[in-house]
Amino acid sequence: MENVIKDFIVQFRILSPTGRPLNTKDKRQSVSLIRYADDFIILHDDIDILKRCIEVITRWLNDMGLEIKASKTRLTHTLLHYKKESPGFDFLGFHIRQFKSGKYRSVKNGQGDILGFKTVISPSRKSALKHYQKIAEIIEKHKSRRQAALIDNLNPVDSRTNRHCIF
Repeated sequence: MENVIKDFIVQFRILSPTGRPLNTKDKRQSVSLIRYADDFIILHDDIDILKRCIEVITRWLNDMGLEIKASKTRLTHTLLHYKKESPGFDFLGFHIRQFKSGKYRSVKNGQGDILGFKTVISPSRKSALKHYQKIAEIIEKHKSRRQAALIDNLNPVDSRTNRHCIF
């Protein structure tokens, strides 16, 4: 799937931030496809290229007898509102979003230039609610038991979450 996208992107005229056309290698690196099981995201700077990538992936999947689920498909921007959609997206239990930031908290590119934003990856609301409900359930079960028993039952839940959320 990634090779299909990277081979497709080569045909576009993509300009670098300095205004020069990108070579084939840089064009292939300008698009990212991240896949886990049947979920995937495609990242690129140009929204029009993303729309075309969705068409290519849809055709590629249709050739194999598969289809993209419309309820899980969303075209969004990570920094700005796009078509009344809030910025960012949920992927694998995390919410990925960018925020505008000042000179001292901003991300820098490879040349040391300030980009003016930072990327924040945090647990999604759905994941946080699921974790909260699990903790509430354990507390409810151990209301009349001693504190040490409650802590012993909460520790595995907390350590699993910490292992999952720490990068």
